[in-house]
Amino acid sequence: VKTNDPHPVNLNVYDVTTTGAEVKSGTTNVPITCTISGVTTEPTVTWKQGSTDISDDDNYNIEAVTLNNYKAEAVLTVAQATSTDTPYTCLVTSDEWKISNDT
Repeated sequence: VKTNDPHPVNLNVYDVTTTGAEVKSGTTNVPITCTISGVTTEPTVTWKQGSTDISDDDNYNIEAVTLNNYKAEAVLTVAQATSTDTPYTCLVTSDEWKISNDT
């Protein structure tokens, strides 16, 4: 898109991918890894089952986010068997490029 505005717009984009994201009914200890590429600071990752936030308990193990070479990884392990196929989501937020007008 070309505009007459002399001020450039910088798009700071990161990429999110998952591996091991299939948790089928009856399976236990299934790790799901959420990889965030293109970041230099540790993002915040919230795991969800449907619209419900997941917490670290007997059913789930949530590992701390690790950051290395512009990649952050978050791992959720589904410890207990589920009775149905269940989708899980990693929600990523970052203040890396936050602009503030605070004085």
